[in-house]
Amino acid sequence: MNKSELLSQFKAALLDRKNRVNFDDRLNHAPNEAGIYGVFSEDRLVYVGESGCVRKRMRDIGSTYNHTLRRTIGTEMFESLPDYQPASSKKKFPEKMENLLNEHFSNLEVSFVSIDFGRTETEEYLVENLEPRYNKKKRENSHNKLFKRDSQRVAFSLCVGFSV
Repeated sequence: MNKSELLSQFKAALLDRKNRVNFDDRLNHAPNEAGIYGVFSEDRLVYVGESGCVRKRMRDIGSTYNHTLRRTIGTEMFESLPDYQPASSKKKFPEKMENLLNEHFSNLEVSFVSIDFGRTETEEYLVENLEPRYNKKKRENSHNKLFKRDSQRVAFSLCVGFSV
């Protein structure tokens, strides 16, 4: 099996509805091994992650301290509220908001695919091809970074009257 076929197989397994479980049941189904996982909201893939131990990561995802997905969704849900206070890896949302976030997460589904080798590359492939809402692109290639930096320098120089 070539790389493309393998990636397609992992993608199909992750997206297969038969492999999904309710978020609240995740710990009973998550493999105690390396792999990738997908989070679904209303039948749409919203996040892809990878971990050296999927079960441990599924424990983490339920905690505002331990997972950026939870903080990102919480911020999106609550930032317009007057009593909003941002969460971080050291601070949870206010209790009322944490309870609402727990309720929201209980409506999500997750799926898992065990992968011993190449899980980071698989995650990057899935993020690039499926564009889950809460994933950021992993890496900008160095050419784009250099071009962006040079463009910013040129724009700044033009604004302040310096030559490049």
